[in-house]
Amino acid sequence: MSDISEGSSGPTINVAAYGAVADAHRVDDAVTTSGSPTVTSAGNNFRLSDVGKQINIYDITNGYYIFQGTVLHVTSTGSITLSGNAADSDVTGKSITWIGTDNASAINAALTAAGNMVPTDVIDVNHPTGSGQVTVVFPVTLAGAAYLFNSTLNVPTNVVINADAMLVSNVGTAGTTNTVQAMNFSPGGSILKLQMDCQGGNGIIMGSSNTQSHAFIQDLTLWEVGNNASQYALTLQGNDWQISRFWTKGGYYGLYAAGADDILFDKLYFIGCYIGAWFYDCEQVIGGDIQCDTNLHYNLQIDACHSITFKCNAFYGPVSYGLVLGSYSSAPNRNVFIEYTGQRHGGVGVYINYIMDSTLIVNLTNSALFNSGGTAITTGLQYTGNTTGTMTVIANVDINISTQTTGTIYGNLLLNGQLQNGTITTAGSLSGSSASSNFLNITGTLPSTLTAAAAGAFLNITGAGSSGQQVSALQTTLNAGWAGGASSMGIQVTNNSAGTNTGIFNQNGNFALQGYCLGSTGTGYNYGIEGRASNAFYNIGLYARCLTATSGSGGANIGVIGFARNTGTSPIEIGGYFGMPSGEPSWSSSWNAALVADNGAESANAAIFLGLRNGTMNFEIDKNGHIVTGGTQPTVVSQSANGSTGTATITSEGTDVCGTINITPGGTGITTGALAIITFANAYGSAPKTIHLQPANAATQALVANTTQVAVYPANTTTTTWQINSGSSALTTGTAYAWTYLVIG
Repeated sequence: MSDISEGSSGPTINVAAYGAVADAHRVDDAVTTSGSPTVTSAGNNFRLSDVGKQINIYDITNGYYIFQGTVLHVTSTGSITLSGNAADSDVTGKSITWIGTDNASAINAALTAAGNMVPTDVIDVNHPTGSGQVTVVFPVTLAGAAYLFNSTLNVPTNVVINADAMLVSNVGTAGTTNTVQAMNFSPGGSILKLQMDCQGGNGIIMGSSNTQSHAFIQDLTLWEVGNNASQYALTLQGNDWQISRFWTKGGYYGLYAAGADDILFDKLYFIGCYIGAWFYDCEQVIGGDIQCDTNLHYNLQIDACHSITFKCNAFYGPVSYGLVLGSYSSAPNRNVFIEYTGQRHGGVGVYINYIMDSTLIVNLTNSALFNSGGTAITTGLQYTGNTTGTMTVIANVDINISTQTTGTIYGNLLLNGQLQNGTITTAGSLSGSSASSNFLNITGTLPSTLTAAAAGAFLNITGAGSSGQQVSALQTTLNAGWAGGASSMGIQVTNNSAGTNTGIFNQNGNFALQGYCLGSTGTGYNYGIEGRASNAFYNIGLYARCLTATSGSGGANIGVIGFARNTGTSPIEIGGYFGMPSGEPSWSSSWNAALVADNGAESANAAIFLGLRNGTMNFEIDKNGHIVTGGTQPTVVSQSANGSTGTATITSEGTDVCGTINITPGGTGITTGALAIITFANAYGSAPKTIHLQPANAATQALVANTTQVAVYPANTTTTTWQINSGSSALTTGTAYAWTYLVIG
C-alpha cells in the first residue's frame, strides 16, 4: 500500500482565503521567570512582527503550559513582554514556545465551508470516498512557517485535509494538563497530508463509535503529544480505515483504536509514547509494519480483537512489556497472526493472556550492536491467564533472556528451534510467573476414577540407532549463577499422595522418585538410579533423609534400603555394596551377602567398616580385616574382698567390649567375694550374655595353676555393671593381678 490518492482531486478550499496566516515560528531558548511578564532569548529568536500575536509557552518537564496569551511588546529580538505573568520559571531547553496568529476561527470557517460543499447525496459515509469529497489545503507561504490555532479544529464528513505547511495546536489552558482534542474528524473526514505539533496536548480523534467512518490517512505526522493518561495522539472510532503512513512522537497512546473495525494499514511509527498502540475490540486489522522506539511502558497492546495480522519491530526503550495480548478485557483475542521482533527494549518481550486460535512468530534479542544503551529484555515469553483453543508460538530468544511460562497454554511452543511443550490439551496446563518460585509449572488434575495406571505428565521419547553417545529421555540443567546459602537441585520431586498400600518388598507405598531401567541387554549394566557429585568441598553421590517422627505408633524411618535376589545360574546376590574401588570391581559369587563393604586398593586409614557413636569410633573392621573396638572407657571400683587399700583399674585403651583390668589386693580384710565392680560407659539394652576373663600376667596365670579361681558370675551381671569375684581362696596382698576381658551382649 504505497499510496492512497483519494481526495487528491475534486473541489479544494484554501484556508488562506478565509484569513488563515502561516506565520507561526518556534523559539526553543525562551527563558521565563515566575510571576514576571519578561521572556528572553539568548539567540535573539524573537521578531519585531511578534507584537500582538498569540504566544504559548509549554513546559516540557512538567507537562503543561506556563503561559498562554499575547506578546505585548517586543523590546528587542532578545526580549519581549507578555500580556500577563508567566506561571513559573523555565530555562533554555525545558520549554517550547510558539508565536503566531491564532488561526482557529479562520481554519474552522474554511472547514465548515468545505463541509457545506459536499453534495447532500454523498453525506452518507457508506458512499465510496473520493467521489464527493472536498479538500482543504494549507499552503506553505513562508519557509519554516506554520499555522497556529488555539481551539479545536472540526473536520466535517467527507472533508480531506491536505497540509503542506505544519499545523501547531495551542489548544489548552495554562497550568493544567490538556485533554481537549486538537482536531476532531467527523466520520468520513480524511487526511491526505498533515504534520502537526501538539504542544504537549491531545492529538486527533477520527470517526465516531459504531458508525461507518470509511476514511483514509495517507501521511500523518504528530509531535509532542502529552503523556497524561487522557492524552492520545490518534484515536480511531468506527469502521473502515485505510492508513498509508502514521508517525508520532509522544502521547500516552500513540494510537488508540477502540471498536474500530476493518483497518488496513501500511506503516505505523511510535516513538517515545507511554504505550505505542492499543487495539481494543477491533475486528479485521490487516497491516504491514509497525515500528516502535523508546516507548516507556508497552509497545503494543491488543485486547478483545479478532482477525489481526501485522509485523512489528520494537527497538530500545525501558518498556515493561513489548507485545501484550490480552490484559484489559476478559474477552479473548482470536485469529491473531503477528511477527514480533524485540531488540533490547527491556521488560517482558511478549505477554500472552487472553488469546486463542492464533500464531506468533517472535524474535527477541539483547544483542548490543548499535543499541548498546538499551535496557535488556529480562523475560522472553510470559504466559498467564486463560489461553484457549489452538495456539502456536515460534520463538527465537537470546540465551540470556529467561522464559517465564504461567497460566494455561494450548498448542505448540517452539523455542530456539526446539519444541518445548508439544501439544498440550485441556488435560494439562503451563502456569507460574511467581516472583519467588514456580517459574515453569505443568499443572492438572487426574481423574477421580481410574481404570489403569495414570501419569500427570508423560514424556514418551523413542531412541534409535546405535551411536556411541549418551541419550536421555529428559535432561535438566540448572546453570551456574545462583550462589545462595540454601539448597540447589537440578531436579526436585515431591509426592504428596497418601496411598495406603503397604509392603516394602512389593513396592507398595508412596515414592517421591522411582527409577526403572528395563532394557534387555546380555552384557550391559542397568542402573535404577545413579548419583554423581563433584567439584565441591564435600561431594555426596547419593543422599537419603528420613528425620521427622512417623505418623503412627511403631512406625519406622529407614534412610536407605536395598533388596537383591538372583535365581539364575551361579548367581551373584548383594543387597548393598559400598566401596572405594580404583577401578571396576571383580564380581564373584563368593561375595553373595546382604551387605558388602570393600575398601578397594586404599592403604593407610582406609577401614573396611567403621561404626560411630555421635562421631566417635566404637567399632572398626580395619583395612586388613582386624576388629578394633572403641568408645568411652568404663569405670571400675575396688570392693571389700580386695582389702582395705586394694586397687582396681582398667587400662586406658579399655572399652565396654574389651580391655585389661588390673587388681592389687592390699591392707586388711582381704578375703573371698567381690573384688571389683565395673560400670559400663554406655548401658546395654539387656544384660550381656557372657563376659570372658583371660589371665594377662604370670601372677594371674598362677591362680589357674593353683586352682584358685577368679570368675564373673552371670547373676551379678546387669545392663549397667558386672563384677569380678574371688572364689575358693583370697588373693595375696601386694600382688599385681591382670586379666583381659571380652563382653558379648
